[in-house]
Amino acid sequence: MFRNLFFVQGDEAHAFLAQLDARGAPDFLTYLADVGAFNWDGALYDEVCAGTRDSVEQSGRFHVTHNAALSYVGVDYWQFSDEVE
Repeated sequence: MFRNLFFVQGDEAHAFLAQLDARGAPDFLTYLADVGAFNWDGALYDEVCAGTRDSVEQSGRFHVTHNAALSYVGVDYWQFSDEVE
């Protein structure tokens, strides 16, 4: 199961996409955690939410999905089924 922790699109996404580009996925995830951006009650999915033209970077159990052309970035967290409430 993948829990969606973070998703922004449009004008709001530009600053986050710039942070991702400048920092790389591991440091971007630390940045999001530091600013309290994760929603640990986010929706659950069977797979990472990514389209065929999206870029997906993995860091541990986190997956950063982004697409600058469509102006969005999201973070999913992989959980074992028994970790899901």
